[in-house]
Amino acid sequence: MTLRPVPVTFALLAVLGSQPAPVWADPATDLVVGRQVKVEGRTRPDGTFDAVQIVLRDVDHTVKVEGRVSAVRSDRKGLTVMGFEVAMTSRTTLYRGSRPGASLAELVPGAWLEVKGSRQDHTVVAERIRIKESAEPTEELEAVIERVGTPPGSVVVFGRQVWTPATLSIVDEREGLDVDATRLRRDDDEQSRQPWRLGSRVIVGGRIESAWVEEGNFDLDSAIDRTDQWVSRMQLLGSVQLTSSIETYSKVAINRSAVVTDAARLSRQDIEVQEAYVTAHRIGGSPVTLQVGRQRFRDSREWIYDEYLDAIRVTATLGAWQVDGAVADGVFAGAVATRDRKDKRHLLASVTRGVGGRGRMAAFFVGRDDHGPADDDPRWLGGSLEAKLDGGSRLWAIGAARSGHRGLRELGGWAMDAGATWVLPDLSGAPSITVGYARGSGDTVSGDDRDTTFRQTDLEDNSARFGGLRRLTYYGELFDPELSNLQVLTAGAGLRPTRSVGVDLVLHRYVQTVLRDSIPSSAFDLDATGVHGMLGHEVDAAVTIRAGRFDIDLAAGAFLAGPGLARERRLAFFWRPQVRLYF
Repeated sequence: MTLRPVPVTFALLAVLGSQPAPVWADPATDLVVGRQVKVEGRTRPDGTFDAVQIVLRDVDHTVKVEGRVSAVRSDRKGLTVMGFEVAMTSRTTLYRGSRPGASLAELVPGAWLEVKGSRQDHTVVAERIRIKESAEPTEELEAVIERVGTPPGSVVVFGRQVWTPATLSIVDEREGLDVDATRLRRDDDEQSRQPWRLGSRVIVGGRIESAWVEEGNFDLDSAIDRTDQWVSRMQLLGSVQLTSSIETYSKVAINRSAVVTDAARLSRQDIEVQEAYVTAHRIGGSPVTLQVGRQRFRDSREWIYDEYLDAIRVTATLGAWQVDGAVADGVFAGAVATRDRKDKRHLLASVTRGVGGRGRMAAFFVGRDDHGPADDDPRWLGGSLEAKLDGGSRLWAIGAARSGHRGLRELGGWAMDAGATWVLPDLSGAPSITVGYARGSGDTVSGDDRDTTFRQTDLEDNSARFGGLRRLTYYGELFDPELSNLQVLTAGAGLRPTRSVGVDLVLHRYVQTVLRDSIPSSAFDLDATGVHGMLGHEVDAAVTIRAGRFDIDLAAGAFLAGPGLARERRLAFFWRPQVRLYF
């Protein structure tokens, strides 16, 4: 580590005080994307931040702002501090100095506060608010660094541009590992654990999971048959920071499974390279990032894609806008004629913009170029809108139209999915209610040269969070249909009795859009009757308990077939206990 000149004031304090002298850091190696920092300085009139000192901190996945209150909501459930929105819940603790028990009446414009909590977009969901007796000489902002050097001489922390002059003091106060777990691309429902560091540039982490899955009566006949399956996986993640702007990343999974049926037992083991790519950030000082190799494409609801593809990807961040484009083609997928759809050549593009600090709108395009005998060349053009509200409530809307051709037949169709989750954070257990409606078009005229049945991209996973801790398959954990010639009505309830426990209960209703004797895709692999649109109902329940580095999950569900799927009302079911260990 390169030592920098120590300002006289800090040198005197180090000599006279009882604490050891601080360690001074080098901005070239220590101000990197993903590093957690505390920035001390002052807010400019244009909203940017002048830093006078940056302190490197241990990662604790919280954010903190300290400054003067500029506004207070009339219901006393929100504040504005340093231009950041602060949301308060029933779990927010108020302090006067070091003593808890301060009053909401003390939260007034002009008060000097220290707010610590979790981040939701540009909002701080406060866990602790400390009211100080008097103003401090500098404001403070603590979070991870999101961008470096765009424009030169600045970093972005918690969405705020921070100017870093050449005379800036950088102090290293880290006690444990000095890398941020956000460099490992974990899912948003996984624990973000501090990874292992190997040398100065390499970090590794991952998870081990094991599940037992029992499925019953998936053929919906009168005999109740059962299939048992044991599934385990070790997933290893690794990041190597070659330079301040070039990183290599890999994700490798070792999978083992055993399927037990009434007739046989089948075992399988494989090693899967899910990700292996190189990223070059801020090429030539520009806002452009290049990523080459096997990488994950994923939207927030996994409605468009959640897949690992071999691709060249370019991303440009221009203020509130992000433009993303990629060409994907299976490198080791074999002959084009025998490839899965996900390994065919794809063109993927999206334009995303933040809206009001809490929302995001996007437009996307996906095109598949199939040179095989099927000559299947579909195109999808669509858009989405998402917004996060106070207390964790959120709403979403997404839709797409399909075009292109399959052989000589023209493709068409459309689909949409919209809904909302309302969270009541001031009630015990922070209960939530979710409602959603999704519809995919069917082919109203069969036998012509145009197919208007909407089909999803074959890259989707249809997974998102409801009110609990874990992502769920939001069209049904058991039936798991593709949104094609289908209407799905969803109602759910969630509960968070503690921060480490999440509960979901979800009900689905399935109706065909156009009567057909086939179902494009579902877990049952059955035909419809073609005489009634009601396919059935499903109820799912999921519980997640976090204990240290462990997640203990239990999911179960039952599907009751309707007259559109079975001549008689048949019941299918599943249950799945699962344990995950994060490291």
